Amino acid sequence: MNAFKTYAEVDEQGRLVVEGVPFRAGSLVEVLLVDSQADAYDPNTWRALFEHIRSLPQSRGITEADIAEEIDAYRSGR
Repeated sequence: MNAFKTYAEVDEQGRLVVEGVPFRAGSLVEVLLVDSQADAYDPNTWRALFEHIRSLPQSRGITEADIAEEIDAYRSGR
């Protein structure tokens, strides 16, 4: 599957124009529209995600030391 990501603004009439796409004329493409601002800063969405992660069985045995070790490994490129 070829994918192309871009950003466009919806006009006052609810229309969206995307120009310069890398597909041949007549190609059938799938269109998925996602509001890039809606959930990015919604604290309730993040809170629900974190609660879900904490409830997973594999999360129960993770210690602060494990997290610190993982961060150090990531930062040092290991």
